[in-house]
Amino acid sequence: MRWRHRAEGFAGQRLVVVPRPILTTVMHYPLLKALLPTDAGFYPKAKGHKAVREHGCPEAIFIYCSEGKGWCEIAGQMHEVDQNQLLVIPPLHAACVRR
Repeated sequence: MRWRHRAEGFAGQRLVVVPRPILTTVMHYPLLKALLPTDAGFYPKAKGHKAVREHGCPEAIFIYCSEGKGWCEIAGQMHEVDQNQLLVIPPLHAACVRR
C-alpha cells in the first residue's frame, strides 16, 4: 500500500490550545504542573496523516484511535495502533506517527 501524506486540514477536525500566558501562570502551582493538558485535538478523518518529531517534544502525547488503524515508531520501535486503542508517546522521545 502506498501512503499519501496530508499535513493539516482534515474534515471535521477540532483543536483547542490553552493560551501560553495561562500555562505560564498555572505552572507555578505544584499540583497542576505535572497534570496540565496544553492542547487537545479531534481528527475524525485523518487517513494519510503523518507526523514526525525527530527530537520529540517536552510534553507527553496521547493519541486515541476511535476508528481505523495506524502505526507509530517511537525511538526505533514500531507500534501498531488499532481501533479503540490509546497510544502514549513519552516526553522527549523521537516519533513518527502514520494513519
